[in-house]
Amino acid sequence: MVLLKKPVIMSNITAIATAAYTTYKIAAAIVHMRTNRAYPPLLQTLQTIYLIDALVSVLAVQNTLIVVNTAPGQTGAMLGWSAVAGAAIYLAIVAVTICRLIKTRC
Repeated sequence: MVLLKKPVIMSNITAIATAAYTTYKIAAAIVHMRTNRAYPPLLQTLQTIYLIDALVSVLAVQNTLIVVNTAPGQTGAMLGWSAVAGAAIYLAIVAVTICRLIKTRC
Protein backbone atom coordinates (compact mmCIF):
# COMPACT_ATOMS: atom_id res chain seq x y z
CA MET A 1 0.00 0.00 0.00
CA VAL A 2 2.84 2.37 0.76
CA LEU A 3 4.44 1.67 -2.61
CA LEU A 4 1.12 2.42 -4.34
CA LYS A 5 1.35 -0.66 -6.55
CA LYS A 6 -2.42 -1.19 -6.48
CA PRO A 7 -4.46 1.82 -7.63
CA VAL A 8 -6.83 2.89 -4.86
CA ILE A 9 -9.07 5.91 -5.17
CA MET A 10 -9.97 7.55 -1.88
CA SER A 11 -11.12 11.03 -1.02
CA ASN A 12 -10.16 13.33 1.81
CA ILE A 13 -13.49 12.56 3.45
CA THR A 14 -12.46 8.91 3.80
CA ALA A 15 -9.16 9.93 5.38
CA ILE A 16 -10.85 12.33 7.81
CA ALA A 17 -13.46 9.75 8.80
CA THR A 18 -10.80 7.11 9.37
CA ALA A 19 -8.72 9.52 11.46
CA ALA A 20 -11.71 10.54 13.56
CA TYR A 21 -12.70 6.94 14.24
CA THR A 22 -9.13 6.02 15.16
CA THR A 23 -8.91 8.97 17.55
CA TYR A 24 -12.13 7.82 19.19
CA LYS A 25 -10.83 4.24 19.49
CA ILE A 26 -7.59 5.35 21.12
CA ALA A 27 -9.31 7.73 23.54
CA ALA A 28 -11.94 5.15 24.51
CA ALA A 29 -9.35 2.41 25.03
CA ILE A 30 -7.13 4.60 27.21
CA VAL A 31 -10.01 5.98 29.28
CA HIS A 32 -11.46 2.52 29.75
CA MET A 33 -8.09 1.11 30.77
CA ARG A 34 -7.42 3.93 33.25
CA THR A 35 -10.82 4.15 34.94
CA ASN A 36 -11.42 0.51 35.82
CA ARG A 37 -8.33 -1.05 37.32
CA ALA A 38 -10.07 -3.52 39.63
CA TYR A 39 -11.29 -5.81 36.88
CA PRO A 40 -10.51 -9.52 36.84
CA PRO A 41 -7.58 -10.62 34.64
CA LEU A 42 -9.82 -11.69 31.76
CA LEU A 43 -11.37 -8.24 31.41
CA GLN A 44 -7.96 -6.61 31.79
CA THR A 45 -6.79 -8.75 28.89
CA LEU A 46 -9.73 -7.56 26.80
CA GLN A 47 -8.86 -3.94 27.64
CA THR A 48 -5.31 -4.58 26.49
CA ILE A 49 -6.61 -6.08 23.24
CA TYR A 50 -8.79 -2.99 22.66
CA LEU A 51 -5.78 -0.72 23.16
CA ILE A 52 -3.65 -2.80 20.79
CA ASP A 53 -6.45 -2.69 18.22
CA ALA A 54 -6.52 1.09 18.52
CA LEU A 55 -2.75 1.30 18.05
CA VAL A 56 -2.95 -0.85 14.93
CA SER A 57 -5.66 1.48 13.64
CA VAL A 58 -3.05 4.24 13.65
CA LEU A 59 -1.20 2.31 10.95
CA ALA A 60 -4.42 2.07 8.95
CA VAL A 61 -4.86 5.84 9.20
CA GLN A 62 -1.26 6.36 8.16
CA ASN A 63 -1.71 4.20 5.08
CA THR A 64 -4.98 5.95 4.23
CA LEU A 65 -3.32 9.34 4.44
CA ILE A 66 -0.42 8.15 2.30
CA VAL A 67 -2.79 6.87 -0.37
CA VAL A 68 -4.85 10.07 -0.37
CA ASN A 69 -2.01 12.58 -0.32
CA THR A 70 0.81 10.94 -2.31
CA ALA A 71 1.28 10.82 -6.03
CA PRO A 72 2.36 7.45 -7.48
CA GLY A 73 5.97 8.56 -8.01
CA GLN A 74 6.55 9.99 -4.50
CA THR A 75 6.83 6.86 -2.37
CA GLY A 76 10.48 7.05 -1.28
CA ALA A 77 10.10 9.27 1.78
CA MET A 78 6.86 7.60 2.81
CA LEU A 79 8.45 4.16 2.90
CA GLY A 80 10.95 5.27 5.54
CA TRP A 81 8.29 7.06 7.56
CA SER A 82 6.03 4.00 7.46
CA ALA A 83 8.84 1.78 8.69
CA VAL A 84 9.67 4.10 11.60
CA ALA A 85 6.04 4.54 12.60
CA GLY A 86 5.37 0.81 12.33
CA ALA A 87 8.38 0.02 14.52
CA ALA A 88 7.32 2.60 17.11
CA ILE A 89 3.80 1.24 17.28
CA TYR A 90 5.14 -2.32 17.50
CA LEU A 91 7.35 -1.29 20.45
CA ALA A 92 4.36 0.41 22.09
CA ILE A 93 2.33 -2.79 21.69
CA VAL A 94 5.12 -4.86 23.25
CA ALA A 95 5.49 -2.37 26.12
CA VAL A 96 1.75 -2.32 26.86
CA THR A 97 1.61 -6.10 26.79
CA ILE A 98 4.60 -6.53 29.11
CA CYS A 99 3.33 -3.90 31.56
CA ARG A 100 -0.08 -5.54 31.63
CA LEU A 101 1.44 -8.97 32.23
CA ILE A 102 3.50 -7.65 35.12
CA LYS A 103 0.50 -5.92 36.72
CA THR A 104 -1.79 -8.92 36.30
CA ARG A 105 0.57 -11.39 37.96
CA CYS A 106 1.22 -9.22 41.04
